[in-house]
Amino acid sequence: TELNSLFDDITAGTIGSSARKFYLNMKSVYASDNPIAYDIKVYPVSESWTNGTGNYADDPATRNGVTWAHRSGFDGAVAWKTGSAHSSGTGAGREVPTGGGTWITGSGFEASQSFNYGSADIRIDVSTIFEKFYENHINPAAGITNNGLIVKLPFATEVNGDQNFNLKFFSRDTHTVYAPRLEVVWRDSSFTGASDTTVVHQTNDGGP
Repeated sequence: TELNSLFDDITAGTIGSSARKFYLNMKSVYASDNPIAYDIKVYPVSESWTNGTGNYADDPATRNGVTWAHRSGFDGAVAWKTGSAHSSGTGAGREVPTGGGTWITGSGFEASQSFNYGSADIRIDVSTIFEKFYENHINPAAGITNNGLIVKLPFATEVNGDQNFNLKFFSRDTHTVYAPRLEVVWRDSSFTGASDTTVVHQTNDGGP
C-alpha cells in the first residue's frame, strides 16, 4: 500500500520525473569475515511469496510464511523455482535443500553496490527496477509485477568456497529506527532571469 501510494504521487505529479531516483537503504546489524572488497546485488523477485509471522523463540515453532525452500507456509507449501548457487548439487561445497528464491535478470533488472573497506550499510540505486514496477502500476500489461527485492551476493562469490561472509541487516520488523527504507529523490527547478534555484526533494517510505 505504501508503494502504491508513492506511485500515485508520481502519476499525480507530486513527485516529479526530473532526475528521479530510487535508493534501497539497509542498515547493517553485524558484519564479519568479509573480504576487503565485495559486491552486493539486488534483483526483483519473480514469484509472489507470503511473509511469516513467527519469532525465533516460538515454542512450538510458527511455520507459516516464506522459507529457503518454499514461498508459502509449511502446510501446503509451494516450492521456489530456485536460482540460487547454494542449492543441492550446484557447488559451494555444501548440500542444502533446493531453494533460495527466484528473481529476474537482464539489463535494467539488476542493481549493485561495490564495497571496499568502509561501512557495510547499503544504499543501492534501484531506479531501473522501480521504474518497471511503476510501469506495471499504471499499465498491468507492461513492466513487471512488484514481488519485492532479493538482496544477495554475486553468483561467482556464492560458489567460491574460500569466502565466508557474515552480513546481517535490520529487517522491517526491527524495534529500532533502522528498518529498510526506499528513498526517493527528484529535482524541482524554478528560473528567475538568468539564474535558477534548485530544490531537491526527498521522501522515505517503509521497507519494500
